[in-house]
Amino acid sequence: MDYRGKKAYNVYSEAKSAPFFDVFFKVRDRNISLIDVENFHSLVFEQHISEGKYKRDRRTDYDQEKHLATNNKGESFEIPENVLDVFASLYWVRLQEIKPGDELTINVNSGKKNYRMNVKVHNREKLEINGKKYKTVAVEPDLQDAGIFMSKGKILIWLTDDEYHIPVKMRSEISVGSIVAELNTK
Repeated sequence: MDYRGKKAYNVYSEAKSAPFFDVFFKVRDRNISLIDVENFHSLVFEQHISEGKYKRDRRTDYDQEKHLATNNKGESFEIPENVLDVFASLYWVRLQEIKPGDELTINVNSGKKNYRMNVKVHNREKLEINGKKYKTVAVEPDLQDAGIFMSKGKILIWLTDDEYHIPVKMRSEISVGSIVAELNTK
């Protein structure tokens, strides 16, 4: 896609609780990241979180040339060079050659907070999701803010153990237990 004269990847995720669980803890989350194709840094991050009674709508626009970001409240703050939003950073991990024992480090922005995020690459596992078998490798980003979900602890992401590193499963600790998201190929 084109965003303000720059070619951009449009990365999108959506998480919904199953209808049965909506009665107890309804989840409706969306994350959208626009990433500069040429320089691979964030241009825009939008997040719409609705988990139980918790709600958050956030948008951050990044001016990478001025090293400034502006949020939907009109607040501006400094950002490091070529910073990625939390969602874009996970996409960046997918592009790396990874193997168990590796640890990656990325400049990340979340809200007004900038930090160096470490991503640990754990073991390989075979998973069956919706009747399909996958060889995967688990990664654990060290999120220092609420991130993609309203997380309260660690988050694990299982990527296919091939050149594409497609996320097939994600588990995040939240206030009432955990959220598990699995790839839906329907």
